[in-house]
Amino acid sequence: MSSAPSCGSLTVRAVSVGDDTTVGRIISRVEEAQADRAPIQTVATRFTRRFVPVSLALAAGTYVVTRDARPAMTMLLVACPCAAGLATPTAISAAIGNGARHGTLIKGGTHLEGVGRVTAVVFDKTGTLTLGRPLVTSVVALHERYTADEVLSLAASGELHARHPLARAIVTRTEEQHLHIPIHQACEVVLGMGMRAELDGTRLLVGSPALLRRHGVPLPDVAQEWTEQLRRQGETVICLAHDDTLIGMLGVSDAVRTAAGPVIRQLRELGVQRVILLTGDAPETAQTVADALDIAEVHAHALPEAKLQLIRDLQDEGHTVAMVGDGTNDAPALALADIGIAMGEHSSHVALETADIALAGNDLRQVAAVVELSRHTLRVVRQNYGLAIGVNLAGLVAGAGGSLNPVVAALLHNTSSIAVVANSARLVNHTPHLPAPGTTGGRLAQASLRETRVR
Repeated sequence: MSSAPSCGSLTVRAVSVGDDTTVGRIISRVEEAQADRAPIQTVATRFTRRFVPVSLALAAGTYVVTRDARPAMTMLLVACPCAAGLATPTAISAAIGNGARHGTLIKGGTHLEGVGRVTAVVFDKTGTLTLGRPLVTSVVALHERYTADEVLSLAASGELHARHPLARAIVTRTEEQHLHIPIHQACEVVLGMGMRAELDGTRLLVGSPALLRRHGVPLPDVAQEWTEQLRRQGETVICLAHDDTLIGMLGVSDAVRTAAGPVIRQLRELGVQRVILLTGDAPETAQTVADALDIAEVHAHALPEAKLQLIRDLQDEGHTVAMVGDGTNDAPALALADIGIAMGEHSSHVALETADIALAGNDLRQVAAVVELSRHTLRVVRQNYGLAIGVNLAGLVAGAGGSLNPVVAALLHNTSSIAVVANSARLVNHTPHLPAPGTTGGRLAQASLRETRVR
């Protein structure tokens, strides 16, 4: 005899919808950034704007001078910009195919051309310059009623449904310790700061010190001391407040990618003038990574609006800016940057949709490789135009002098087109130079866990 299933109730209360939500505001800023973005002028656009009127004028001038339609028609056949018209699209198509084979998805020729002209590259930290697989390495209990295990358990409760790498690290560490994770009744993401959750009629705040200050939770002197100590060790500080009381802190460490240092050096060799680290983390934690990678410019505590403003400031200074990131927080900056690059297979859907270039894997070296591929492609494009223009000029001179008949002009015209296509085809087998993975001086996350109780 089976018993009837028990029934319960589910109450859902929407405190904000649509554009009033945090994600809605992010999407609005993405749309505004895309609207404000200056179009990239391609080589083909500039060339055809000048070449076609000039060739028509020369043919017309030849007819006026000679009063003979034959040399004028010969000049039009030679000067017909088919080879020039093929110069850019054939090279771009070959390069995009080359990038796809190496795990770099480029969403259009203008983006491929644009990335070769960047003079400033802005990197997000977590999941981009670091592995995005952080570990909880310190747990500090700051209240006599709570042990370190209870602090870890309650922090995992608040972060249970969050997707941020730091949240996953807390939940994973709690499960590895075989600790019970209480199930909260409601939760809310405070973008760029942490999580707010309701647990059995009480409030949990799990996130940065800024999150606690925003909700009026005081930070005692001992908390400030621990914050400074953990950050000096290169750990990201996560605070835990139960109702209006700070009860503990967690230190989370993430390993710097071994390829990050060589990639930054290669970008500088390719002519990138400024490399900038941009993160929502504290300055001390960000500086630890920056020192390991020899990055001089660091912008910490950056919310989406601050990231957007940094991109605008760089563009106002005359830089062509590439933004490399992987999170929802990065989406407005990815949209506004001249070139947005979504890094890693764990990029958010918003970041992937917004970016101009998406890296299918987690190989940071592809950032430098796509810049090198773009610059090599632009060299091939210039070669193609040189070939096309050289043939056209020779034909124009010969045609104007009457030493070239229309049949030879047509053959010459087609030969130049074939030569341009053959030159572009070399890009299919081009192998971008990838920097060898090196070692960084950065502090790598360790598996050991330090638990401390402050009495």
